[in-house]
Amino acid sequence: MDIKIIQNRSVTDGIVEELKNHDGVIVGAARQSFSKQILFGNIPEEIARLSDKPVIVCKRQDTVKALFGRVMNE
Repeated sequence: MDIKIIQNRSVTDGIVEELKNHDGVIVGAARQSFSKQILFGNIPEEIARLSDKPVIVCKRQDTVKALFGRVMNE
């Protein structure tokens, strides 16, 4: 794995520009509230929309929410 620092005014644009030199990218899912996503955008979603390369979005599992969801669905 290589580490590279990319400078760009926009996080999304910087990643999409650098992605042209790679086969794909893995990014973490946004953990912002819905209102913040509306105001500031959702970076992983924007990367996937702008890129012509594969984008894998990974979400961290919250065990408490997962357990609550299973209990409520049963």
